[in-house]
Amino acid sequence: HDALIEALVQSGQAFEGLVALDDVEPWRIEGRVAGGSAWLRLSPASRFTLTGADATESGLAMLGDASPMPTWVVDGTGKLAWANRAWLAEINAETIEAAIDEGLSFDRGADALVAEAARLGVRHEGFRWTTGGGARRAWRIIAEPAGGGAVTAFAIEVTEAEETRDTLRRHVDAHDETLNHLADAVAIFGPQKRLAFHNTAFQTLFDIDAAWLDERPTHAELLDRLRQRRSLPEVVDYAGWKARELEFYGASEASPDDSWSLPDGRTLRVVRQPHPLGGILLIFSDITDELKLRSRFNAQIQVQRATLDKLNDAVAVFGSDGRLRLHNEAFETFWNLSVDRIAAASDFDALAELCKAVLPDPALWLGLKARVADPDPESRVAISGEGRTVDGRVAAWQTRPLPDGATLVAFSDVTARRGLEQALVQRE
Repeated sequence: HDALIEALVQSGQAFEGLVALDDVEPWRIEGRVAGGSAWLRLSPASRFTLTGADATESGLAMLGDASPMPTWVVDGTGKLAWANRAWLAEINAETIEAAIDEGLSFDRGADALVAEAARLGVRHEGFRWTTGGGARRAWRIIAEPAGGGAVTAFAIEVTEAEETRDTLRRHVDAHDETLNHLADAVAIFGPQKRLAFHNTAFQTLFDIDAAWLDERPTHAELLDRLRQRRSLPEVVDYAGWKARELEFYGASEASPDDSWSLPDGRTLRVVRQPHPLGGILLIFSDITDELKLRSRFNAQIQVQRATLDKLNDAVAVFGSDGRLRLHNEAFETFWNLSVDRIAAASDFDALAELCKAVLPDPALWLGLKARVADPDPESRVAISGEGRTVDGRVAAWQTRPLPDGATLVAFSDVTARRGLEQALVQRE
């Protein structure tokens, strides 16, 4: 059976058969793979009660020593009948006799599991941690009744798997703790559409009883509860809206951001993403104040734009990044540019190239760019000057730095004024 045992250990090939021994009744031997390890089960063919002498004389030690797992046999009286070398190494015993004399055992919890398997006559499995040699190790214990009250026990080491599971658990706990510190509300639903996690902000945002959330309601139940509390958008076809909300399970990509307008006046941004472990992750952000601020900002921009449009000067406002923020209608007329061409240019360099067709003065545009894009306070001082366009107009220009880092650039047609001034000078 050496070849069969070798095949079991090396390639996981299961087997079973009988071992014929001189002057001893045959033993039934089974080789199986469990928990990533190979194990042997030996039992008397006639189910007689094992004793220490019988086990030794049967050749069980020779066969069991091939197993890398600690393996031992307890006879019908509850005493150690046999153990392999791996078992002896774990308890630091030279021989089985020495282990019996010193009352050594693999683990008290494992002993209790073996005793229970012998008492009930059914297979028992358990999990134990042991310490030895300065190391803490995890074991899966299997106790298999062998007949007549005897039990064969196997200890499969699962330390690496348990440490990996423990590391993953710590990562999950740390991840949950991080989410609990977010201002945004987060809810995670598992593959079965049940609430698997929610952070504190989620409970606060919707003002839902924490005990009810701890019961892990389904996504559908949560939506129904939110509807009762008027914390969902008011829709005509709630059943259809709810069905669409539950369609996101199984999606491979995040859906576009959505917004909920609640009856109490709040507006929520809703982000839906597939969760790596199945299910979906929902993020809710209260953007009510953001929308109000944006509305006020847009209103202010409209007022500024309307004010600029009343001016005769061609005015443009550039941000600190050199991009065009505002311009008035006079600017379009002065440079003979359409709104679309100005929008396509967008930044100072591109817009300057368009304006050079009317005022081809490279030094002028380099100087203006320095005032617009250079953050140095000395470069952003107010300046002014004049130039002549290709159609003979005299264009006066000036810059004004604005408090937010932007720069206002204004152009005006002073041809008539300069002509009048020149005429007055000539008359004098």
